[in-house]
Amino acid sequence: MADILAILRQDHKNMSLLLDALERQIDAFDTGGHADLEIVSAIADYSLEYPDRFHHPVEDMVLTELRRRDSTAAAPAEGLEREHERINKMARDFHAAVEALLSDEPALRDDLVDSARTFIAALREHIVHEDAEFFPAAEAALTREDREQLTSRLPKLDDPLFGAATRDSYMRLRRNILDWSGSGSAG
Repeated sequence: MADILAILRQDHKNMSLLLDALERQIDAFDTGGHADLEIVSAIADYSLEYPDRFHHPVEDMVLTELRRRDSTAAAPAEGLEREHERINKMARDFHAAVEALLSDEPALRDDLVDSARTFIAALREHIVHEDAEFFPAAEAALTREDREQLTSRLPKLDDPLFGAATRDSYMRLRRNILDWSGSGSAG
């Protein structure tokens, strides 16, 4: 059985690859070029789907256990739930900008670029904070038994992009990420 913190760290690596893919598309779009809107749309969909249905609830479970085990160790992660809500709002704003552009609503390229860049920066900062503060604190304070117990309570949800069975709607995005990362596999 995989360790819960290893799963969360892998999610962060995967999300960084996803943000790299989004940044490439937005950079092209921002300089007057064309973004692959199918890929941008898939990133927007994924950003609403997986993090809030799996990743953030799992981090919240770990934080609850960390608070129970050692409230002092949990101190650097205080506010994590609010941060997850803030990231979700940015993901929704980014998704709405993509949807507006795809539906030919009056939308400016700048709206999509701004919402995407805000989302990218916030999520990168969030990942850095968790990797540097939250995960090490959890690793130090939680026992092997705590982590095994948490792992056994994981929701039954396969990552629809980086998991074993990539959903059809994410296949082009996955190929794009793999091509750019120089890797034959992700996840």
